[in-house]
Amino acid sequence: MKGKKIASKVLYLFLLVLTFSYSFSLGFIYERSTTYEVESNNFKYSMLSTSVKDVVEPSGNNLQLINVKTEIEEPEEIPEVKKAPINDKEDPQKKKGGTGKKVTAKEAVGMYETSGKSVGIDVSKWNGNIDWKKVKDSGIDFAMIRVGYRGQSSGEVLMDPYFQQNVENATKAGVKVGVYFFSVAINEKEALEEAAWTVSVIKKYSITYPVAYDFETFGKYRAKNLTNDDRTKNAIKFLNYIKSKGYTPMMYASKNAFMNNFNTSRLSGYKMWLAHYITATDYTGTYHMWQYTDSGSVPGVSGNVDMNVAKFKYTANVNAKAPTTDTSEDEKLLKTLSFTSCDEEVTTTTAVKYRSSPTTNLPNLLGQFQKNVKLKRTGVTKTKVDGYYWSRVIYNNQVVYVASNYLKLVEKPTESSEEKTPEIDPDKPTVPENPDETLSGEKDGTDQSGNSNDEA
Repeated sequence: MKGKKIASKVLYLFLLVLTFSYSFSLGFIYERSTTYEVESNNFKYSMLSTSVKDVVEPSGNNLQLINVKTEIEEPEEIPEVKKAPINDKEDPQKKKGGTGKKVTAKEAVGMYETSGKSVGIDVSKWNGNIDWKKVKDSGIDFAMIRVGYRGQSSGEVLMDPYFQQNVENATKAGVKVGVYFFSVAINEKEALEEAAWTVSVIKKYSITYPVAYDFETFGKYRAKNLTNDDRTKNAIKFLNYIKSKGYTPMMYASKNAFMNNFNTSRLSGYKMWLAHYITATDYTGTYHMWQYTDSGSVPGVSGNVDMNVAKFKYTANVNAKAPTTDTSEDEKLLKTLSFTSCDEEVTTTTAVKYRSSPTTNLPNLLGQFQKNVKLKRTGVTKTKVDGYYWSRVIYNNQVVYVASNYLKLVEKPTESSEEKTPEIDPDKPTVPENPDETLSGEKDGTDQSGNSNDEA
């Protein structure tokens, strides 16, 4: 009898050490709150991360894992989505000089396009306006698009001013899309905020390729005092949150940074994006995507562009995170606006985008109307937003918003068969006078090729 008690205690201690090690390992890699409920011959206990709570409740005859519960930490607050100014001095990612080998899209496809690999580019505001159809036609499979960054001194989180047009037009052209966030987080709390903010922006889009964490501000700006351990913990916090939301997390760094600025062994559970500008990298660590030059030449992109090859190839939307709708930012904006109510039929004068809120400054794109689509208009903003008066219209029994410049009132047939010039009722709500905008130039609804306006 005494031997059985000793054996049970030995089994308990062994189980305790084993579970402690396993839980610590998971916490170490995934940094989540993990509860293990385990049952043995004479003991039943739970483990929350690395702390053990014994429950004196003899039960059963066999060792059994009863339950595993995991929870991902959510930030206390997600930063507001704000578009950065074009010439923001707080942008920590500086324009590159083009130090790598010159490589064309045709050469890249010839070198790396295989059944198991894919070729791509990564872009930000520094690449300006991009013709994504030309990019796709050149053979490029994917693009890693900068979604935003944290200010180098201010710490403010901002959206890349070209992100929306890049993600919308790249997706429309058939280029697979991944994103990256340029971090200057000084602690795990900020890294978690960055991750949650990133998800809040991208969840309205079909993201096929990974969501990457990019930290390059070593020994400078507001993050100058961070250690390798600090930077690694921040990266893990960001990447875990991204993974918890159904996206593929990926860590970006140069060869030197992976070797000297992070505890890279702790990042082995994620895809790795290596930057090393050389014909054949001698980096011995694991990597899944390689940025091999910053001097690429791709049709549709002005100047140099970063070129990448991925050791994976996603097709269609098999690996995509489906877009979802979050109305919180839309609701905040709508509370600040007043509308002139109306009940009238309008028609689109050109191909024009419709959105979930009356602004071009949020990730709110829902779709695009073609020319001559009839809609019921129920209101018009009393003031301009982003340079436009906006019409509130009904489409598929839902309220959506369209820039009023690209709508015209449908004339109702007169009671008499005689042709009459319709009288204009000054009190009746119509498209407000908009003397500052025309259907040409930057605010034009179409160009000569019939493409829709990229702003509205």
